[in-house]
Amino acid sequence: MSDTHIVPAARRRVVPVRLGRSRDAFTSQELSTVLTALRVFQMVRRSVATPPVETMEHFEHVAPLTDEQIDTLCDHLNAPEGVS
Repeated sequence: MSDTHIVPAARRRVVPVRLGRSRDAFTSQELSTVLTALRVFQMVRRSVATPPVETMEHFEHVAPLTDEQIDTLCDHLNAPEGVS
């Protein structure tokens, strides 16, 4: 992790991002890994008194998805082709 300053959670902003890659561009292995990682992230955050999110460099400038947003993303990734 770099030594850059981590933005406090209260000052982070949620910015909608559209990936340049559709769900169909993932291989079955990639999609399974992404879905599993999202669910593990939810479980860890729920089971630990102080989740490690504050120390993850991916969240230095943006807030992590809420559980509801992760559920929506997983639903989107699991949707049949052409359905979003």
